[in-house]
Amino acid sequence: MWVNTELFSPVPTEGIPPRDSMYYESFWLENREYILNGYSSGGRTITGDHYWYLNFWPIRGLNRKTGRKGIINPRFLDMDAEYFYWVNQARIQQKGITVVKARQKGFTEKHAAMGGKEFTFFPASQTVYVAGQEFYTTQIMNATKRGLNDLINTEYYKRRSPDRDDYIMASYKELVTLPDGSKQEKVKGYLSEIYAITAKNNPQAVSSKSPSLIIFEEAGIFPGLIATYRFVEPSLVSEGVMTGLPIVVGTGG
Repeated sequence: MWVNTELFSPVPTEGIPPRDSMYYESFWLENREYILNGYSSGGRTITGDHYWYLNFWPIRGLNRKTGRKGIINPRFLDMDAEYFYWVNQARIQQKGITVVKARQKGFTEKHAAMGGKEFTFFPASQTVYVAGQEFYTTQIMNATKRGLNDLINTEYYKRRSPDRDDYIMASYKELVTLPDGSKQEKVKGYLSEIYAITAKNNPQAVSSKSPSLIIFEEAGIFPGLIATYRFVEPSLVSEGVMTGLPIVVGTGG
């Protein structure tokens, strides 16, 4: 049983220290540690994914003050704590996850947050959202880009180029001076990527990718799902180590 769950959301509660504060740099370093390795309070621990979601990833949900939907900080839910726990266990045990869920449980937002974390903290990572219908990949990509845009006033924000509806990369261009005095444009940045791919009638659509995270959206209406997974499956393993986490999502009801 979880109690005093507000303690797991210190950033929305306490805010971010001002730039001229002596705690500013340590704040971002400490939170990076929590995001990557988990956070403990009152003898209980949540995963890094869950901490990231609660503290740095506003979602679309019910604003209890207005009674309308808007962009809010996620509330702590037992369901989310359990789900993020099993995601972490899947990574540790080098397995994938199948999610069979009801509608309106916020899994698109949770998976967008996970994709945003890969993009923000892991250089050269590849995240792939794939579905049999473009609507579903567009939906999760839009949620991801909204969350990444919300980071603009934080130390975790990453510039994006390209920044398309179906593909983004954490990169920017900078002029550098060569030894001969001439200038050349150089691509810099984390170079992490997120793809939104529709695999309808094309199970090889993701075969050239090597994702650290791949979300298969709406499995129940995804023709060719198994074939699509089989084409990308070898790329999820490197030297006998499962380096990519596959999550297959299905909705009922």
